[in-house]
Amino acid sequence: MLAFVVYPPAAQWGSSEKWGDIPTWFGAVATFLAVAVALFLPTIQDSKRRTERVGVASRLYYDEAERLLTVTIGMHGRMQIAVKDRDISEVMRLAEEAVVQSLTALDALIEPAGAFPAHQSSVIAEAISAMRAIDRRFAVLRRWEDTKARYPDMVADPLSIGANATAELDTAARAVGATADILKAYGGASIVERGFG
Repeated sequence: MLAFVVYPPAAQWGSSEKWGDIPTWFGAVATFLAVAVALFLPTIQDSKRRTERVGVASRLYYDEAERLLTVTIGMHGRMQIAVKDRDISEVMRLAEEAVVQSLTALDALIEPAGAFPAHQSSVIAEAISAMRAIDRRFAVLRRWEDTKARYPDMVADPLSIGANATAELDTAARAVGATADILKAYGGASIVERGFG
């Protein structure tokens, strides 16, 4: 557009034709606006997503990920000891306690996970998937007596299921820890960091 002013299209600079016709000008202005929107729209959208990430992180870091990480690591250690000691009643008790501890707390991240970049959303999805796998494993233990009565030839026992749960809890703890790191990077603070602990 500036080129039309500096280097006019008409040979007669002083004539009435020096600015060109109106449709050409409307086309030039529309093209300029389209380029401006194309250049600045991604910046505006990224700023909005970044603000949303910060909001999600500050709301969920302690309330969900940090608490869940503590529960997962604690549950892993206690399940490992119960399996090592061959304490079936403790394995069963831990499976019941898992319901009370709400191991699927990361479900709160499903909707806002779209605010995070794809590689971070996949880490969050991995944590959610790992926690759901543990919840399914513990559901088998909670229904153990009914399952054993229906399938008396079943080879698995609570100790082998507990051993598998221990490995899954270890995997889940790493995934939840990575999620907590993502949330912390966007400004999430633990209860201690907020000054309530």
